[in-house]
Amino acid sequence: MNWKEIPGSPGIYGREFTAEQAEEINGDLNSEKQIATAPRDKNKTEQDVGTDPRLFKVLNSHFGFNYDLACTHENQLCKFGLTPSDDALRVDWHHFDGWCWLNPPYANIEPWAKKCYEESLKGAKIVLLTPASVGSNWFRDWVYKKARVRFLNGRLTFVGHKSPYPKDCAISIYDTINFGMDVWDWSYGWEQ
Repeated sequence: MNWKEIPGSPGIYGREFTAEQAEEINGDLNSEKQIATAPRDKNKTEQDVGTDPRLFKVLNSHFGFNYDLACTHENQLCKFGLTPSDDALRVDWHHFDGWCWLNPPYANIEPWAKKCYEESLKGAKIVLLTPASVGSNWFRDWVYKKARVRFLNGRLTFVGHKSPYPKDCAISIYDTINFGMDVWDWSYGWEQ
């Protein structure tokens, strides 16, 4: 893959997929066999696993994500992606056109949630996937009454794992328009 400048974000570089490559990736997201049989690299930490493709497909069909804000070359889901070498927390996300997808490292979610809120005030539109840690300080400070939260009914199975993630998860939608919370059975699609 070639490295190209991300349109609408001067000086920021990320991995760009062609339209065909992005379609190929999105087309493969419906395969449950892929989830069940994907080999787990023993050298990877739990901080760099890919999003459950079934969930991403439902969300992407509704939002049409253009940017993956915290990905590796192996688990990038959108046409444009920011990898650890791009240092996504130092990038101005509000320059990106369209919706951004964020499944951050779960070891330290606070700087990511804070960045989502701050960038949304400047016009960024972001969907953040995290554990549903409603008792945490980061949730209180950067999600509660600052984003539209949908608690996921149904467990996620991250790429490379055969068993579901053991905690409840939520998506927080930052777009400065809608706030509130609800429970969403994502297996039925966005509209239910």
